[in-house]
Order: sequence, then C-alpha cells, then structure tokens
Amino acid sequence: MHPRIREIINTSNFYHASVIEAGSLLPEDDAELDGWIGKAVEEHDIGGFTYLVLPAIHLGRKVASRHIEGGLQLMPTPMFCSCIIWNLDGEDVPERVMAGLSRGGVLQQTQAHAYFSIWQWCVERRDGVLPEGFVKSMRTFCRFKGLPEDVESLLTLTAKGIRDEQTLSSLGTSLEELGSESTTTAGVNLRNLLMRIAKGSILDRIPAEPVLNHTGFTMRRSVERIGRNDACPCGSGKKYKRCCFESDRQRLSQSSDVAGKTQAEVRMAPEQGLTMARLEKIHPHEMARIDPLELDEDLVEFYLLKLAALGMFEEVATAIEKLGWSDGIANAWMGVIRVAALAGRKDIAERLVEVRGEFTPGMELLYPNTRLLLVKDDPAKTLNLLEELAMDVLRSKNDQNELANVTFGFLQSTVPAVGILVARGMIPVLDPRTSLALLDTILATRIQLELPDDEPYSEIMEVILATRSAASGKKHAEALRAANQKLEAKAGEVRKMKQSIDELKHEIERREKHAVSPAEKNKEVAAADEHSLQELRTKVKFLKGSLKERHEERAVLRRDLEITLTDLETLREKQALTEPRGEPAGTVDPEDSLVLPGDVDGNQPMRLIEFPKKFRETLDGFPKQVGKGAMILLGRLAAGESSAFTGVVRLKASPDTLRARIGIDHRLLFRLLPDSVQVVDLINRRDLERRIKQLG
Repeated sequence: MHPRIREIINTSNFYHASVIEAGSLLPEDDAELDGWIGKAVEEHDIGGFTYLVLPAIHLGRKVASRHIEGGLQLMPTPMFCSCIIWNLDGEDVPERVMAGLSRGGVLQQTQAHAYFSIWQWCVERRDGVLPEGFVKSMRTFCRFKGLPEDVESLLTLTAKGIRDEQTLSSLGTSLEELGSESTTTAGVNLRNLLMRIAKGSILDRIPAEPVLNHTGFTMRRSVERIGRNDACPCGSGKKYKRCCFESDRQRLSQSSDVAGKTQAEVRMAPEQGLTMARLEKIHPHEMARIDPLELDEDLVEFYLLKLAALGMFEEVATAIEKLGWSDGIANAWMGVIRVAALAGRKDIAERLVEVRGEFTPGMELLYPNTRLLLVKDDPAKTLNLLEELAMDVLRSKNDQNELANVTFGFLQSTVPAVGILVARGMIPVLDPRTSLALLDTILATRIQLELPDDEPYSEIMEVILATRSAASGKKHAEALRAANQKLEAKAGEVRKMKQSIDELKHEIERREKHAVSPAEKNKEVAAADEHSLQELRTKVKFLKGSLKERHEERAVLRRDLEITLTDLETLREKQALTEPRGEPAGTVDPEDSLVLPGDVDGNQPMRLIEFPKKFRETLDGFPKQVGKGAMILLGRLAAGESSAFTGVVRLKASPDTLRARIGIDHRLLFRLLPDSVQVVDLINRRDLERRIKQLG
C-alpha cells in the first residue's frame, strides 16, 4: 500500500477529500490493486479496506468478488454493503457473500443488507436464482430474538420478495398481512431507496466534511496536558507553543480510549491497554487482530469464547493453535468445540482436537453431538457411536446430566431427526425444567428440518406440568389455577385451528377431485370455481400462520407455568430449612427462655459475609442440606432481604448475637456489624444453651 494512503488512514477523518486523495494514489495496474485489497482483507484492516475499495469503486476500477468474503466484517457502515456488493466484479457474487456470512463476525445490520443485496442481485442479474443455502441461512438468522427494527424491516422485505412464509412467520408477520396497500407501498419505497443507494455514486454515502471518529468508548488524551508557555517536553529548550504544540494537537484529534495512544496505535497493537470492558465492546474485525499471546491471562478465556460466539471459527481455531494446549484454556476449549459442533464445523472441531493432542474422536469427555460430528463421514463409526451413546443412557442409572447431555447431543448432531425421536422418550424421564428446554429444542429442530410446528409431545409436557400443579397443595392453588387455565385455553385454540385447517384441506381436495373440466363448463363458471378454491387456499395459509403464532404463545405459557411451579417449590424448600415444624398444642419451646422476644427489624442494608476460621470444616460436619440452608440464608441476610430476617431473634445473654433457625434441629448464630454479617457458629439446637454460656 502507498505510504500516503496509510498516513491518510492514521491521521485523517473519513470524508470526500480523504477518499478522493486515496483514489489518486491507487496503482494503475489492476493486479497490484487486487493484491493491496487482498492484503487488507487478510489482515482484517478496516482502514485499508475502506480507503482502497471505496475509491476503487468510485473510479470504476475492478474489485474482485472474492474480497467480499472477508470484507463483510470490514464494512465502514452497513449502508456501504449494498453499494460494494452491487459493484463487485464476478458472476459468483451471491455465493461469495454467502461465504462471507458463514465466516461470522458480521454485524446484524450488515447481515440484513447482505441478504437484501443477494436477493436483488439475483433478481436483476440471473432471473431470481438464489445461491444454495440462502433461504436456510436467512431463516436461521431470523430466529434471533430482539433484532433491531431496521434489521427486521429489511429481512421482512427480502422474505416477502422470495415469498418465504416461514421467515415471515419468525418475524411476526405473513404474506397476507403484507398484502395491504400501505404495507406494500412502504416496502416498494424502501426497496427503491436501497437500490438507488446501491446503484448511485458511492461518494453520496461519504460525508462531504470531516467527521469526528467515534469509538464507542470514553476518550482518553493521547497527549499529556501541557501549558502553552511551559518548556517543551521534547527537550528542545523552546516553549511548548513554539515547538511541538501543533503536532501534538493533530495527535490529540486522533485520541483513543487508551490513555497515551492514538486510534492508529491501538489498531496496530489492540492488546495494549485492553480491559474486560473494552473486550466486551470492540468490533469483530478488531477481535481478529488481537494476538492471543499478548493478552492478559484473565482475558484469554473470554476472548476465545467471544470469537466462537461471533461465529469466527477460523480466527478462534488459529488463536488456540497459537496458544497451544494448557489447563488454563481447558474451559474455553470445551466451550469453543461445542459451539463449533453446533455450527456443523467438523474442520474446526478436528483442529481443536489436534491441539489437545491426547484425545481421539471417541473421547468420552466430548459432548455427544461433537463426537457424532467427528465421525459423520464414516457410516460404520457413526452407527457404532449411536449404539455406544444409547448404551450410555441405558447404563446411566437415571443420571440427569448424562441423560440430558446425550439427548441434547442427538438433537444438535448430524442426525437431528433421530434426535427428535430420542428426545421424545426422555421428556417424561428428565426433570421438568430440563424437559421443557428439551421440548423447545425439539420445536427449533423441527423448524430447521422444515417440519410442521405441531409437536405431539407438547401435550405430554402439559400433562406433566398439570400433575405437578395438582401436587403443589392448596396454599398456592389460585396462582397455579390461573396459569393452567391460560395454557389449557391456548391448547384449545390450537386444537380448533388444526381442526379447521384439516376441514379446509379436505374441502379443497374434494372440490379438486370432482371439478368439471374447463371444456364442459363456460368461462364464467370456471372462473367462479377457481376464485372459490383460491379463497379456501388463502384461508388455509392464513390459519397456518395463525397456528404458528398460537404454538409460540403456547410455548411461552408452558415456560411461565414451569417458572411459577419452580418458584413455589423453591419457596417451600427455603421454608422447610428456615422454619420450625409446628409444636403440639400446649407445649413451650425451651429456647424461648434463651432469646429476647420480637424479630429483628427486616429493613437492613447490604453487607459482606465474614466467616470464622475453619467454618468449612463446621459445614462439612453437618448433613449437606443443613450446610446448604445456612449458606442460602446467609446470602439473603447479607443482601438485606427483609424476609430473611423473619424469625431472627437476639440472645438474652448476648444481645449483639442473633439466632436463626436452620430447619428443625440446627441454629445459625451471627452478628450484624455496620458493613458485614459476622458468622459466629452453626450448631445443633441441643448445644445452644452451652454455646450461649461460652459466648457470655
């Protein structure tokens, strides 16, 4: 790259003049320019990509389609996506853009523009033939919850254009809803606007005047504050205003969020001054430039997992290979290989296994879906592994973790249809919360396989929840009854809709079967019959869309009921640990003579917990549920939770010491200091009087 272009990148703001100047410095030879762009993409250099590709397009120079694969991560803003894609050179542009999307690390807004651009490119340049995997990729993307409004608008426009009802349903709409005049007009206007941008001059998208570069972080001075009349720190002996003031002012305009560093210096060495807060916010292309060997140890795990979460599998595999195996990356390694397996990236899983060294594709510590992925190209090994995993389940003695791991592994493996059948059998066996998560995964897998949403085991899950509700007792019956009634009502709506769809389908089949040939009836009758049939087909489509919405609402109600049940069960467990059982009528609790009357005020601040020496040994000396109950109560006391102080009383002999019940037979003694909960002891209730004497 020309040194002056690099200087423009490092010192100039992004606007017309800087882009035009960079264009004047491009090499005349197309092959040399292609090499410059290729190097910028390879090095994840967003500045190089921007100041080479944009001026090249403005000047009508060729930009090869292959550069968009890595270039999608490097878009200066999402709006440039359509401009660049439309001006790429090559017949394989849609396939190259799809490859770029599969590499991960692409911002959501850029992804939406990419899908729209592929659709329009195919409509105008190859008769609407979309690249392989386009629809499935967009459907997967649309399943993300909480997409920004502008992203949903673009996706909805694209899904309507390709008439993909499943994507529209995921976005909460349907073809029928999009058929209204106002909606159609809005869609046409948006499409026309975006295509004008794509086909227009790229300079129209670039600011005419310099704009301040925003990093999204609090800016720190890249130059120390120095008085104008102070001696210049460079050692020249001159006053600062007559020496380095002007050059420092230029440097100051390029300040970054790292004190003493310009934005260009941070780009060149992003590891310098890197903190967890900054690592959480930096862009994917900046993540790719980080040298993992230069990272602080406490940042490595988060860095690797974030790369995997962004779908940047090439980058994370390269980073792990560079780091080499150590116990310090074991957790991150397991998380990364699991995410790679979910994405079906066998090549990445194999590279990670190679780094680990001693493991083989059949290693037992890997999740089942990863093991199945690693042998997917060998039918014999796949069959043997399926049998082995099935035997693991049968031998597990109802170990919930083992059952869940294998079941989810099947669902998320290369044999998802088999996974659905296996998962159905596990729903009555696993604990209710896991079963509900399993049902949600079954429904997601059905969407992936383009199967109807009508999962019969939804009914079985609801029977399980109803049984738990019935066993919950009368105390909380009203809350549970309301949740159950909502769920039952929604299930009734689903059944009625399914029945209506079946009846309409049967009527359509009957009419089509007994239809009179056009030669035997006049045109008016034929037109009326066809119109009637079309109305029935439209009703079926509308009901299918509504049925999908009811299925989703039903799933939400199932989750709400399960949460209500779990909360009530947790509350009962806490009460069992902290509240005494009722004493027979007429009996006096001997502890009453040892404590002062009245509970401690529940209006308390938040405090830290201060444990005595060897308290771990004290906990280990009691049954597990007693230790667990004590720690739960201490956490609530430290948090200042008012309900935790119910039943907490002061000792008569030592009023600064408080007593709380842990179940029936154990007592927790502690003191409330201004900033801490000071644990005194955990004892059996029979030892309370002796312990009080010791305190006295």
